[in-house]
Amino acid sequence: MKQITLSVLGLFFSITLCAQSSLNLNYLSNYTYSNSLNDVWGYATESGEYALVGVYNGVSVVDVTNPTQITELGFFEGPSSTWRDLKTYGDYLYCVNESSGGLHIINLEELIAGNANPTSIQNVDLGFTTGHNIYIDENGILYVLGANFGGGGAMMFDVSTTPESPEYLGNYGDSYFHDAMVRGDTLWGGAIYNGEFSVVDVSDKANPVLLASHGTPNNFTHNSWISDDGNTVFTTDEVSGSFVTAYDVSDLSNIEELDRIQAWSTDTDVIPHNTHVAGDFLVTSYYRDGVSVVDASNPSNLIEVAYYDTSPNYEGAGFNGAWGTYPFLPSGNVLVSDIENGLFVLEPKFTNASFIEGSITDGLTEAPISNVTVQIVGSTNPSLSSLAGFYQSGMADPGIYTLEVSANGYATQQISVNLLTGIILELNIELVSSGCMDETACNYNPFAVTDDGSCAEIDECGECGGNGPAIGYDCDGNCTGESFTLEMMDSYGDGWNGNTISFNSMSFGFSSGSSQIETFCYDPSYGCLEIICDGGTWQEEISWTISDVNGVLLSEGAPYQGSLCDFSNVSETCQNLNLPAGWSMFSTYIEADNMVLSSLFSDLVSSNNLTIVKDYAGSAYLPSFNMDAIGIVDNSQGYLLKTTNAQSIDICGVYMLPEANPIALNQGWGIFSYLRLEPADTQAVFDEFGADVVIIKNNVGAAYLPDWGFNGIGNLEPGKGYQIKMATPHTLQYLSNSETY
Repeated sequence: MKQITLSVLGLFFSITLCAQSSLNLNYLSNYTYSNSLNDVWGYATESGEYALVGVYNGVSVVDVTNPTQITELGFFEGPSSTWRDLKTYGDYLYCVNESSGGLHIINLEELIAGNANPTSIQNVDLGFTTGHNIYIDENGILYVLGANFGGGGAMMFDVSTTPESPEYLGNYGDSYFHDAMVRGDTLWGGAIYNGEFSVVDVSDKANPVLLASHGTPNNFTHNSWISDDGNTVFTTDEVSGSFVTAYDVSDLSNIEELDRIQAWSTDTDVIPHNTHVAGDFLVTSYYRDGVSVVDASNPSNLIEVAYYDTSPNYEGAGFNGAWGTYPFLPSGNVLVSDIENGLFVLEPKFTNASFIEGSITDGLTEAPISNVTVQIVGSTNPSLSSLAGFYQSGMADPGIYTLEVSANGYATQQISVNLLTGIILELNIELVSSGCMDETACNYNPFAVTDDGSCAEIDECGECGGNGPAIGYDCDGNCTGESFTLEMMDSYGDGWNGNTISFNSMSFGFSSGSSQIETFCYDPSYGCLEIICDGGTWQEEISWTISDVNGVLLSEGAPYQGSLCDFSNVSETCQNLNLPAGWSMFSTYIEADNMVLSSLFSDLVSSNNLTIVKDYAGSAYLPSFNMDAIGIVDNSQGYLLKTTNAQSIDICGVYMLPEANPIALNQGWGIFSYLRLEPADTQAVFDEFGADVVIIKNNVGAAYLPDWGFNGIGNLEPGKGYQIKMATPHTLQYLSNSETY
């Protein structure tokens, strides 16, 4: 490559940015299937190009000679299997799967010539019936990977002389290989369960020898592919958040990682699958990110130059989208097999990347600076300078870009750079120290050349630049305000998955289990408490509550961003009742100022939506007749209710603590209320009463029958009422909300 060398010194640069153009793969056609796809390979004659597509129930051969009008030439049924891999040698297609059938052999020449019954053989006499993957080298040696034979390493067969009757040559069984490729006498295998790639000398097929192995970043090595010059191997790890990684293998006794890269999207948890070397480029099937193309001409500076998202309905981690790619057709067109969306034919429009590299040093001492972040504005792939101060970066397309260079203790620089296709711009950068230049400040930096605005004073707790004690605490961390309880819940039971709740300079979360309780202090005289709950994944699982010392609910969310302001009336809270159309049973843990039914349900009455309310004794409230034989609602009781339409209402007042409000369960039938804030298992709540409970029913007729050990209700839920029949009377005492059944 050509190089242009520059040197940069100074503080101020023009800030110029041209928006990055779209990456360079054009859609040509798409062929869909009724079944899911797996891998894809290609085949070409002097006059045609063909896609060989692994389908759940067989192999599809598609004519892609005219890439905008593709047609299926033939379909060869095979055992149903999620995993099917296929390669070619000569005029034959060879295929394995993970269900049964051994080696599937298809004569492509006969098919293309129009033979109505082309050769299709399922050979189960080769010592294996299932395999995960297959590769055929330039000498006609076929390698079956992950077979149900000899440890699942690499079975070797000769198909060069008798293509329909492979000759067994040997097996490497020291590691299970998920995938492999071979050039010359060297096999490069993905030992997925060892988390490493293996280099095996297969010159003697009967006695293969391990030459070297090396771990990969995410310890789940799926595939590896050697560069054309044999000096670099590229690997993928088939797990969320992993990379396509480059290694220098010119000296197998000293294998070194050169660089690693993820695909185009901002979702860093996408899973890479298979990568192939096509000249200067890596073409990778990247599941939910589609196909990604990386310029690997400089393997220590991998730059993505193209992509095409074949699965726009999926993003992030997950095994959907692009399974395989084939970038070796004479036309240059790229084949992609998408699990859900079928075969894609794409036209390459990419060129080599535009590169930049150089050294970063201290402008005063000239010492190299490590861990400097170098970011081309518009790129999603920042780089860090090495211990020697060396950095590398680049862009898919040429143009004028803004290079942002930042490091702790130094002034950030923004540099306008002109990047050219296939050319390395060498740009050496000198950074100048920044900091506080006020001699009276507690963080004065006598070496600073520029003032970064960070000058600070000592706070009342003696901390430089501190903000003093958190509201409600003194400098020693003692509580000076009111005490509150934070309860964090996770419905799945695996912690908050990186989510946190933050307020008053504090942050809380938990990494495992179903719940965690924390106590904190705050002085309400300072005003609202700003609350943010966010920052992780699986947010539909999380919830939280903040309560005062009496257990009164003040705030809740899942997740949340807002303010808790009403500390003046901490005894008041609200309960939302979601009432379905028709009959239901309700109860409430709120004692309102007016507990008369007509007042509680005034919204229902005013909308003519309430037909009747009945208690367990049969007394009724009939608003249309202005008759109320119930009167005051008892928080310990549940009630039958019928509405014309579904409606949601709020009941506000004082929260009735469950542990402070025992419920009398009389002999015979009754309807009881549920006073806790969170659901609880019916059997766990009533287990102490044993056979004294005859039956409990909810509003849809589901039942709890302790004599039969049957719980059709599942959990008791807030806002619901439940019919119960007791053989003998008991008192129901719920646990507090901070306790669990």
